[in-house]
Amino acid sequence: MSGGHWQYLSYKIQERIGFPLDDAWRLLAAIEHELDYGICCDTCYECAKIRTIQALEEYFDTDATSAENSLRILNKRESECEKCKRMDEQR
Repeated sequence: MSGGHWQYLSYKIQERIGFPLDDAWRLLAAIEHELDYGICCDTCYECAKIRTIQALEEYFDTDATSAENSLRILNKRESECEKCKRMDEQR
């Protein structure tokens, strides 16, 4: 069994239970905001889901120690899904 892409990061995260979680809470709040706007159709839900996945991957790439780049990803307003990219091209 391999440790996966992040080499058993889930175990490292579980070992931190009880440590301060400010970055994790900021990231969770930003993810909720991004997805909620997508669900309510204030933005494209597909783009919101893509940004959420990108942000989580970025967070895990830092060994879950910094949400800075993840928050930048969630705050960018570029089209991510094919439908929105096509609409951008037509404009």
